[in-house]
Amino acid sequence: GIYLGEMVWALIFAALNKVAYLYPGRVVSNGTLAAVLGLKSAGAATGRRALEGIINTVGSTGLGAAPPTSSRRSRGFCPRVERCLVACRCPGHLDRREGECVLSVTLLAGRRMTRESTDGQMHRINAQAVFQLARHDVSLAQALDSAAGSAAGTVVDQQASGLRIWTKRPSWNETFDLGPILRLEATTLRVACVDRCLARIARKTPRKWLTFSRRPATAAARPGDVDVEEAAAEVEVKLANIFLLGDAAPSRGAQNGIVGWFPLVSRPATSAHPRFSGKLTGELKLRFHLRRAHLLEGLDETCRQELIRRPSHYVEALNRGSDYTPGAW
Repeated sequence: GIYLGEMVWALIFAALNKVAYLYPGRVVSNGTLAAVLGLKSAGAATGRRALEGIINTVGSTGLGAAPPTSSRRSRGFCPRVERCLVACRCPGHLDRREGECVLSVTLLAGRRMTRESTDGQMHRINAQAVFQLARHDVSLAQALDSAAGSAAGTVVDQQASGLRIWTKRPSWNETFDLGPILRLEATTLRVACVDRCLARIARKTPRKWLTFSRRPATAAARPGDVDVEEAAAEVEVKLANIFLLGDAAPSRGAQNGIVGWFPLVSRPATSAHPRFSGKLTGELKLRFHLRRAHLLEGLDETCRQELIRRPSHYVEALNRGSDYTPGAW
């Protein structure tokens, strides 16, 4: 804190007393205006959180997991209720992907997330993030080449975050388990952030999925694209560039996850409507953690045994047993 001496507090009290005596009307008007603006901000925040809770818990945003993945879920509660039920060991909890190498991604927050309209104005967005895990069917020699990871692969898993409305700095703190992962060199994580239209969300049905480009109205530019008409931006991250960093790999703290800010690249709009067109910009804060890394393919026996013996030091073990050269994101 800041320490203010007795003399300073006496001067502040004298100045406030003088202002209140000379300009009582302005003091009352400024205080009233500040109170009204504070109540307005508090009311808007309360209404936004209530609407988010209704949409994320009761409604359906239509960008969730694909039907093969959604069958793993046996309950439809929000993540906080799910964690409480899992802690109480209630039956029907989420499948933790036992026997698979899984990428655990935590969507922490976003910053400077705005949509630029055609007239140049910046607007707050209704942010929702969609995670897609893509596997590239290439050989190990091609996977070690940094240029081979840019090709579009087959989407093996997809999950969507909750909706955050009317904000430039969304906060999620949601964790998603994506898998299975066979090779880090041949796996890419694609994160698409969509500015959702609340009117379109309200008209969606619970069983209507917008995944894997299954809508017959439009065709996706790449296999596995999230086929939506709203403004969207995305970031693609090669898992090898996260965990296989060679000498630059973190030696401590990696067991808690690797955290970083990732800038979004805006995609061209597929709709001519002013509400759905525009450039979406911002950054996402993500935490990456690899669980059961000893189940990866292509590991030598020494590295596999070290991963089993010291699972929290998986980053060091993977970098000692890999010849991958980090390339472009």
